[in-house]
Amino acid sequence: MTAINAPTLVDQLGAVAPGVQVLPVGPVMLTSNVDYQIDLTSPYLRAQVAALQSVYVNNWSNDGAILVKAPATGQTVVAPPFSVGWYPLFVPASPPRVTALFAPTRTLASASVSFVLTNALIAQGPTLNNLYADTPPVTAVVVSAAGVGDNTLVPAIASQTIRVHGALLQFSAALNATFKSAATARTGAMPFAANGTLNLPFSETPYFETASGEAFVVNLSAAGAYGALYYRQSV
Repeated sequence: MTAINAPTLVDQLGAVAPGVQVLPVGPVMLTSNVDYQIDLTSPYLRAQVAALQSVYVNNWSNDGAILVKAPATGQTVVAPPFSVGWYPLFVPASPPRVTALFAPTRTLASASVSFVLTNALIAQGPTLNNLYADTPPVTAVVVSAAGVGDNTLVPAIASQTIRVHGALLQFSAALNATFKSAATARTGAMPFAANGTLNLPFSETPYFETASGEAFVVNLSAAGAYGALYYRQSV
């Protein structure tokens, strides 16, 4: 499944409806719970699009909702996670300001989002990214592995696999760490210096995956390992 191409839609709008004004914005980086203001008061931008009637939001790869607000009218549009779509948004010619907000999630502190503003009325609604829309939620777990030998990081879940999508660990002593699905090694013995770290940024592709019904384990040659990891469980 591919995302709707905003520039193509914009070209089509301009071609089929003379007088339609469009203004692509972004991609912009939105920080969780911080308003991003799209200020159309400059003469150049007001020439591109005056009064607004619709907004296109490309939130295709983010697991949090995007809120687009028109302060002059009090209207708020909510673009669901993992979606793209056109929404009616009525903003008068004066003052032509729009704000966008990324709703906080457990996995992302910011999100890259693109918008298109137009004076045409479009009510297409969202198209969901099914690649991610049905994905199980991410769970964060604190790691405090103080023992030598096997330490269970995520307990076994009946008929479920555990997929680790990110981790930040620090090792208090020089040691070797082996990550395992129950008794089966998923890595070799990885050497770390005292106070060394393992930083695995969040990724949709898992770094480790257990067999169904097995725990995610780290075997340490010395104590200990501390930090956090992020996992999904699924059948």
